[in-house]
Amino acid sequence: MKRCLWANESDLMKRYHDEEWGRPCFQADSLFEILSLEIFQAGLSRSTILKRREGIRRAFDDFHIEKVASYSENDVKRLLNDNFVIHYERKIRAIIHNATLIKKMGEANFVQYCWSFVQGKPRIYHNKGSIGHDELSDLVSQSLKERGFQFCGSTTIYSFLSAGGIINNHEEDCVLK
Repeated sequence: MKRCLWANESDLMKRYHDEEWGRPCFQADSLFEILSLEIFQAGLSRSTILKRREGIRRAFDDFHIEKVASYSENDVKRLLNDNFVIHYERKIRAIIHNATLIKKMGEANFVQYCWSFVQGKPRIYHNKGSIGHDELSDLVSQSLKERGFQFCGSTTIYSFLSAGGIINNHEEDCVLK
């Protein structure tokens, strides 16, 4: 099976590519998880995050927005001591902060908001490769920042849009394009 080139790195990457990455996501908790994992990934490799993913999920209550939004200082300390979580306090606090913003806007509204930038259907980007960011990710990043979201730079958002299927960034010869 022909895949995007990056997916051939390992069996873990192949599974992620084949089963999740780039598939349109319309569930708020799942979009929040994708955004949070992309925040953690900034400056690290995708495989590093995927290897820790199940532990990160457990530590963050499966990324249930309501639960994460209610985290206290004790939860921050717990997360900083969790062996699976990336020990970067500002990212942990940003994820909790972002959950509170999503909770305030409403989960359905968050999903609608994310998809509104592409009028509800994935934007096709075949053969662009890993460009890092573009006009769309710049726009979404700026909008999120204006709403108070943290750690949502354009490169992180480009990865979020790709992983969440909001943009279809599979390579032209990938079977999943």
